[in-house]
Amino acid sequence: MLASGSLTALSGSPFSSVGTQPFALALDQSKKFLLSTNLGGTPDLQLFSFDATTAGKLDPGATATNATTAAAIASTH
Repeated sequence: MLASGSLTALSGSPFSSVGTQPFALALDQSKKFLLSTNLGGTPDLQLFSFDATTAGKLDPGATATNATTAAAIASTH
């Protein structure tokens, strides 16, 4: 973490990059997919799946860039 409070990527991190200013997260009912909304956009909404071989690693999936200023995710279980 930087003095400004910003997070920095860990060297060798197994995590996929996310959009600008991730704000809300939702896990699907099967617990196989994670959705992220990004206040900064680009993309506005991202879908990740959990990697089958590396614990904790997120693999990028679909994105949406037309959900201007997505600020929340609603999910049902």
